[in-house]
Amino acid sequence: MNLTESFQSTYPDADDTVMGYTQRLLGNVLMPNQVDVVIKFYKDNSGAELDIKWDDKLSTYPETFPAILKMAIYQEAVTWLETNHPQHWGLGFFRSELGKGEA
Repeated sequence: MNLTESFQSTYPDADDTVMGYTQRLLGNVLMPNQVDVVIKFYKDNSGAELDIKWDDKLSTYPETFPAILKMAIYQEAVTWLETNHPQHWGLGFFRSELGKGEA
């Protein structure tokens, strides 16, 4: 089972593109409408740094790309949640994944 396949059951509508991978990462913690908002927030604020082609297959990127994208999108989720939903239970998860502790 590869990285993309491991997320299929938690966000079944997502495909094997970069966007699909990102939706699955966030979809484990956020509601679908929140996923869309965080991805837009990321694209508007930081997304250009990695020159991401969201509709490309994840497999076309270097092997390290999923880990880099995961940390970047999790940081953006923390920033967005701290501003918009400071009591959201997912903050602890995202901070923990980023090595920043619980709260």
